[in-house]
Amino acid sequence: MKLVFRILILLGVFLVAVSVRADSLLPQASIPLVINKHLDVQKVGMHMDLLEDLGATHSIYDIMQLAQEGEFETSQQYEVSIGTTSSAWWVQLTLENNTADDKRVILKEAYSLVDDLQLWEVKDEQLVMRQSGDMYPFSTREIKVNALSFILDIPADTQKTFFLRYQTNGALSINLNLNSELSLTENLGLQMILQGLFYGALIALAFYNLFIFAVVKDFSYLLYVLYLLSLGLFLSGFNGLTAQYLLPESPWWSNHSLLISWGVTLTMALSFSKHFLNMSLYSPILNRIANVFIVLALGCSIAALFLPYGAVIKVLFLLAPPSYILILVVGIRGMKRGYAPAKYFLIAWSSLMIAAITSTLISAGIIDQLATLSPYIIQWGAAIEAVLLSIALASRIRSLEQDALTDSLTKLYNRRFFDRQLANAVAVAKRQDSSFALMLLDIDHFKDYNDKYGHDKGDLVLQAVAENLLHTARRTDFVCRYGGEEFAVILPDTTIQGAWEIAERVRKTTEELTIEGHSITLSVGIATYDSEFGVDGRELFKWADSSLYSAKEGGRNCVRVYGEVVAY
Repeated sequence: MKLVFRILILLGVFLVAVSVRADSLLPQASIPLVINKHLDVQKVGMHMDLLEDLGATHSIYDIMQLAQEGEFETSQQYEVSIGTTSSAWWVQLTLENNTADDKRVILKEAYSLVDDLQLWEVKDEQLVMRQSGDMYPFSTREIKVNALSFILDIPADTQKTFFLRYQTNGALSINLNLNSELSLTENLGLQMILQGLFYGALIALAFYNLFIFAVVKDFSYLLYVLYLLSLGLFLSGFNGLTAQYLLPESPWWSNHSLLISWGVTLTMALSFSKHFLNMSLYSPILNRIANVFIVLALGCSIAALFLPYGAVIKVLFLLAPPSYILILVVGIRGMKRGYAPAKYFLIAWSSLMIAAITSTLISAGIIDQLATLSPYIIQWGAAIEAVLLSIALASRIRSLEQDALTDSLTKLYNRRFFDRQLANAVAVAKRQDSSFALMLLDIDHFKDYNDKYGHDKGDLVLQAVAENLLHTARRTDFVCRYGGEEFAVILPDTTIQGAWEIAERVRKTTEELTIEGHSITLSVGIATYDSEFGVDGRELFKWADSSLYSAKEGGRNCVRVYGEVVAY
């Protein structure tokens, strides 16, 4: 009886074995993906089932059993972002060809930083495994592109199931697409054009700003160039281009160059921000925090050569967000204090962060309408950021020039600007056979006021006189603080009579000012330039200074014109 029972069991197993087609060795995914008749690009996301292999120990046979038991879960997103993980992840995918023709398609994993990607299928009634990933030389790839790709043949009017096993030391994202050979070629062509434009623009900006650095010797430009180059190398590694073009047969260096360039990019971003926004002066506490982040980022770049990949990338993942937030906070503070270039700086960094957030939302399936743009959004954000930072640098140079020519207390033009503008006014008058006037003003008894009430009160007087001068002078006039309590105004295309009227208006409006109950008066000296005189700026200044001396000798609070004795 026992023998009969054993024979029946063996017979049953035999009948099951011979009745099962080879394709059914692999259990089907819950939602088969029907191959598009036009063989356009298809997102696989919603048609794949996922299983986490916590110990990364399951064999394909274990996985088949777990699939039969319904342990896989159907994905709810087009792109699954898993983050840093030590687990292996399995994908179950069933493709359906409901046409009368055999179909050849290409399964492409757009996320190129997977260390080891296995594809399991049934061929000739046997389980067959193919392998790809960035831990292998580029020459071993089935299709020589930066994305990890497999060629799949689906017979007519059948369903075929595949299992994919993902394992990587860093962050993991699963972003599978189904392509025809034609659509893959078209997409690769577009990708090459966009990549070429991006990296070409990055290199052009780097050389352009390197040239400017050689001319103006502003260290911010050099830091910006180093940031651009490190950012380009980082994105090249992130997109798989380093493995494809720069280090195709050196997978270890290709992998670790991503960590090295990421650490250097953070270092250069923080260093550039520190110098550009003058962090040490205006935000000393944040500056010290930035210094700590710089040391950590550089440490990660060096540690990448010795420590395990997974350990270093976790530190970088923890370090990057607070570094970028710190940069944004300092940029906001710079804009609030009225630093004009900080506006461009802030918009630039915001564009990169918006791109990163958008890419994350696409990966999560929240804004899947932009899913086809996902590979390019970070690069577009980086390109916009690079251009805006270049504009910010130009604005910074203009701001520095303006600061160099502006008196910090009164916000008027300073002595350096006055000397330059006076020489320019003389040159213009000679060339155009025209005239202009020079007016020198001195606050009466200012030294006594300063000594009696203190320098703080004296500063208030200087600021009040400067503001009144700006409001009283014409828009075409150049109002300057010459030094101490002396001011100078260059009045283009102005006659003696016109200069006197302006001077008298300034004197009267100043006389009406009171600072904490104290009135202010001015002594004014005027000289006019005519091309017939044949004098230079120094001589003209002596004439105006002589007139000012005459006004003081004449009792102060009056106007004197060189060559005339007139008191008002």
